[in-house]
Order: sequence, then C-alpha cells, then structure tokens
Amino acid sequence: MYRGSEIPDLVGVYVYADFLSGNLFQYFDSGSGVIEAMTATSPQLFIAAFGQAHSGELYLVDLVSGKLHKLMIAN
Repeated sequence: MYRGSEIPDLVGVYVYADFLSGNLFQYFDSGSGVIEAMTATSPQLFIAAFGQAHSGELYLVDLVSGKLHKLMIAN
C-alpha cells in the first residue's frame, strides 16, 4: 500500500505487479463501494519484490538487472 507523499493520488492504494508482463496494478476504492483496478506498464522490468522507505515511497526490485527502482509517475 502506498503511504508516501510524492504521488498524492496513490495514497492508500494497494500496488502490485505481474512478474512476466511487467504490468503494475493498483486496487482502490472509487468511493462508490466498488473496488476498481487500474493497470500501468513498467519499462521491461521483471518485478520480483516491493520495498517501502520510511517515507512511505515504494521501490521495485528488478530480478533480471538486480536494480532497485523508485515508483514514480512519468510525465
């Protein structure tokens, strides 16, 4: 669950990923009582794990490169 401050629209949203497709998903309550899901595509990452900083920002672990990536919104 995102608890950071850099992406205000994601606060309280559950974020997860599909390892093979690289897609990121988010579950959120739209306010209508229905839980909705949205999909975003990561740039060729094989997301094996998430980490969370003390600030609440989320990080993604790419299994293939071994790199840690900070979750950010692309402009």
